[in-house]
Amino acid sequence: MRWQAPEVASNARNVDAQQCAVFSLGILLWEIETGLVPFGELDPTNASRQLCSGLLPKMDGVKDDDLRSLIEECLHLNPSERPSLDTVATFFEPKGQTGTQLFKNNVQVIQ
Repeated sequence: MRWQAPEVASNARNVDAQQCAVFSLGILLWEIETGLVPFGELDPTNASRQLCSGLLPKMDGVKDDDLRSLIEECLHLNPSERPSLDTVATFFEPKGQTGTQLFKNNVQVIQ
C-alpha cells in the first residue's frame, strides 16, 4: 500500500496503469535514495490514507537535484502531470545514448 498511487489507494475509476506505475516508481526511487520505508512510522492502512490525503514523502534525503526533480514529477498528485515511463527511462540513459544504443553497446551476441 505504501507504493500505490493515490488514485489506486482510493479505488478511483478509470485509472491509467502507466501513470500509476510511474508514481510507484517514484516512491521506489525515493526509498532507494533515502534508505527509508515510505511512511515507515505508519501502519500500511494509515500510510495509504496519508497518500490519499495528498501527503508525500519529504525530499530532504534526496541529495541529487536532478533525481529529486524526477521523483517529484513522478509523485505528482495529478496523474496526467506525471512523466511517461519512456521519459523516466531517458533519465537513466548515459548522455548521448538511447536505450537501444546502450543495449547494443553492452550485450555480446552469442553465436
